Amino acid sequence: MDSSNFYLVLFVTALFTLVMAMSSFAQTNGLGDVITDCCGRGLSFAEMGRNCSDMSSLPDVRYAQRESCKAVFMSCCHRQKYSDDCSYGITHRLDEERGDCATVPEDSCDRYSAGKECCNCCGLGIEAYSLGIPCDHMSLNTPCDHAFETCCTLTRQEHDVTTEPPFDPCINSPCSQGCQIVDSNYKCLCIAGYELAADRTTCLDINECAGYPYPCEDGEECFNQPGTFVCRESGRRISCPRGLRYNRGSRLCEDIDECTERTDNCRPPQTCYNIFKSFRCVQRHQNVVLCPDGYEQDQRTNRCVDVDECYHGNPCTGRQRCENTDGSYNCVRDSVVCNTGYERNFVTQRCEDINECARENYPCVTGQRCENSEGSFRCVRAFDCGTGYTLNAITQQCEDINECAQSVSSCGTGFRCENLDGSFVCNRAMTCGSGYTLHALTQTCEDVNECTAGLARCRRNQQCVNLAGSHTCENCEDGYRIDSRNQCSIDVDECAERMDSCSVRQRCVNTRGSYRCDCLNGFDFDSIRNDCFDVDECNPPDGRSPCLPHQSCYNLPGEYDCQNMCSYGSRYTRGACVDINECAEGTHQCQAMQECINQEGGHLCRCPVGYRLTRSRRGCEDIDECTSIPNSCRGECLNTDGSFSCICPEGYTLNDNGFSCNDVNECTMQLDDCNSDQECFNTLGGYKCRSMECPEYYDRRLAGNQRECVKNYDNCPPRNDACLSNVTTQYTFSAMALPSIPYISSPIRLMTMDISKSTMSQVVLRLVDGNERNYFQVQKRLLSSVHVRASLMLIQAVNGPYETDLRLEINTMINNELTQQTVVVIHVDIGENLW
Repeated sequence: MDSSNFYLVLFVTALFTLVMAMSSFAQTNGLGDVITDCCGRGLSFAEMGRNCSDMSSLPDVRYAQRESCKAVFMSCCHRQKYSDDCSYGITHRLDEERGDCATVPEDSCDRYSAGKECCNCCGLGIEAYSLGIPCDHMSLNTPCDHAFETCCTLTRQEHDVTTEPPFDPCINSPCSQGCQIVDSNYKCLCIAGYELAADRTTCLDINECAGYPYPCEDGEECFNQPGTFVCRESGRRISCPRGLRYNRGSRLCEDIDECTERTDNCRPPQTCYNIFKSFRCVQRHQNVVLCPDGYEQDQRTNRCVDVDECYHGNPCTGRQRCENTDGSYNCVRDSVVCNTGYERNFVTQRCEDINECARENYPCVTGQRCENSEGSFRCVRAFDCGTGYTLNAITQQCEDINECAQSVSSCGTGFRCENLDGSFVCNRAMTCGSGYTLHALTQTCEDVNECTAGLARCRRNQQCVNLAGSHTCENCEDGYRIDSRNQCSIDVDECAERMDSCSVRQRCVNTRGSYRCDCLNGFDFDSIRNDCFDVDECNPPDGRSPCLPHQSCYNLPGEYDCQNMCSYGSRYTRGACVDINECAEGTHQCQAMQECINQEGGHLCRCPVGYRLTRSRRGCEDIDECTSIPNSCRGECLNTDGSFSCICPEGYTLNDNGFSCNDVNECTMQLDDCNSDQECFNTLGGYKCRSMECPEYYDRRLAGNQRECVKNYDNCPPRNDACLSNVTTQYTFSAMALPSIPYISSPIRLMTMDISKSTMSQVVLRLVDGNERNYFQVQKRLLSSVHVRASLMLIQAVNGPYETDLRLEINTMINNELTQQTVVVIHVDIGENLW
């Protein structure tokens, strides 16, 4: 056989790639298939513990799609590696002994460490927990969010104990509606539409209809209801002082600009200038200063001065008081309410009679005149009834004037007056005796009351008692008692003997012969109601609270109370609320091993890292990370007090990350005991010594890392046709070590070989031995007319330990005749672990 015409060159281009493919990449055409296949390769590459950058080329991918495939491959590979490295970073940070993230190893090739990123973000979560920041506060939409929330939540669940809640004084409070804890006491609250009564516990309905601003629209009448009010159409119109107009939007009486609305009476060459509640007509040559709203020109200084809107007539409506401000005014709710026919004097702060007759809206009709009275008025006929007659205000009829009863008669001494219709006459009068006097009208003798006429002759402080035609002095005047000398000299203390009529809001003060009722402290006198009313010190006219900062003022009958408004866990100190440091003051509830962490308004008791609260929540106990953290170690997990450690099986060493195991290559480290005739083959967790002997007439040689037996026809004995006609030219020996693969979703390409051939020949692949369980399959792909690619595929899940020697025949055929054969012996060793 001429080896120059029939040749086979075997190239093993990529051993142990262990990439997963959902289908053969040679059959993919679309971008979707590229993404699916290359992402699967990246995930599998990372799962095998390989560095993502080790995949330097993709020889079995079409050249036009290699860049796209590489981008997808690197992304999916890094994502899978990130999950494992991130879990290690979190575990590393939670470990008190290894908590420093600077010791987390970095990937020198990728120049990026997911473990260090998650370790640092885990530290942020622990710090957030100690500062009382919510664990879901991190929202960067990056992988850092997961590590932050995981460590914050684990630390809070395992190490926190909250301070036991204090006694709740609101449970048995007398509040009729709501209750709020203030220090160690309570404060009653009312729902909307109610306000606290003087007893500070009962909630009374607020009459919104009497408040400011008026809640209803113009033309509506307000009807108060419990906790609310309703507005109904009634034709009611809100009247404003002259020069003002009611604004439905602001619900206030606002100034009318007569100049803009051209309702002024200015005539050329006069110019109209609007002022509050009126306007001015000025000549063109006058020095006029244009003032802003709320100001007017001072005629003496020609400067703009503030308009006191409250002094010129109250522009406010309802239960509201006018307060003048610089350039404007405010309408505030007023606690003083005057009766009908009275209005409040904002200077004296008292209710005074309204002179309805002087108002612009004159109440009487034509033909009547208005006569003002206290709290009211009356309309009387305007024409004269004539001499001797007067107009009856009720009947509006002319009636006779009794001149005798009104003492307007001119009868002299010794005459008596007799009334007539429209006049009177004087008749001679009769005389009466001592102690009597003649009545001018009836001409009868009537008794003289010496007591009221000042004619009594009683002693000092004696009581005068009138008698018919005389009087007598007996007893004493009110407020005095008779002394031992039968004189009214002893003053009666009506206050001490509770003979006074003072109300509960007044203080009785005894005086000589009488007493007076003074208002108690915190009360003012109401002349209309003739009683004292409580002064609300918490709402003074200047709006300044009498209490210090961080204190709330509560008005009480006759007084007020300033209560500290500090929250639980704070105390009132020098006008401010200062947090109580329970940890520094030793008032915390933390037990042994627990660390006290002060917080605003309380404190936390935290167990050290590696410990958690006991069921009684009174102490700390060790966390068994081996059971509480799944997959915490690749090998055996050994729990320790406050931590844990990972132990790798024999044949493995612990990785620098502290939880994964690296295989020990006994062959390269010369730890094997193979003799010179044996080849050391490293397996996962061990090694094997293989003896490789070439058949007769074959020479042994080393091609890279592979052992080969090549046929040397020169060694064939003369006339040995069997040796000379044997077409098996070469034996190639390879070996691979794999972890257990309990699950497989698509075939895994274990090995690829590129085979060169002539254009006239065909290559036939046969897996003739070692595949009794049908775990493996050989696939052939024609690259060109002179190149064929053979791929060894794993098509079923396999669990170790398991080993086999696969015997692959590569036959070259020409015209269906075997011309050349190469035998590839592949030793496959499956370990018992998944790594």
